[in-house]
Amino acid sequence: MASRLFDTNKLIKQLKKLRQDSTPADAERLARELIELYGTRAIVSPVEIEILAGVRDTHELALTEAFLGCFEIVDRRRIPPEDWEEAKRHSKRIVKFDREPPGRLRRRGREQNPRTESRDLGDSLIIAIAKRLHYEIITEDRDIPRQTGRATSGG
Repeated sequence: MASRLFDTNKLIKQLKKLRQDSTPADAERLARELIELYGTRAIVSPVEIEILAGVRDTHELALTEAFLGCFEIVDRRRIPPEDWEEAKRHSKRIVKFDREPPGRLRRRGREQNPRTESRDLGDSLIIAIAKRLHYEIITEDRDIPRQTGRATSGG
């Protein structure tokens, strides 16, 4: 079985189970539940940063840091130039039939609001790092499997 790492959305979903009266020990317990369920502690530094960027107050920061402390940052916070180039390549990805292909190639009508989500820096870096380190991504983001072809969705 391939090594797997968590995408941001899986961690956020677990963090949302915390309440105002939760303690850092509660956050650690939730992290351990997720780790046990998926059999991995792996995340990459962009995931850590995306999680921290969503913190709104000091209590939430304490809970989030306790939660993140249970995970292993497998890229050791080192992102080489090759990962940035790969992230750039992923960022340029456009789904062919959500745009305006020539009439004879059009498989469905042109869409006013295409289904292709905009790409973002975090996802592009997560994909690039996972690819370099040979990890599959545990995610609920439908767009990541389309971009990588190797992501694990759901459970």
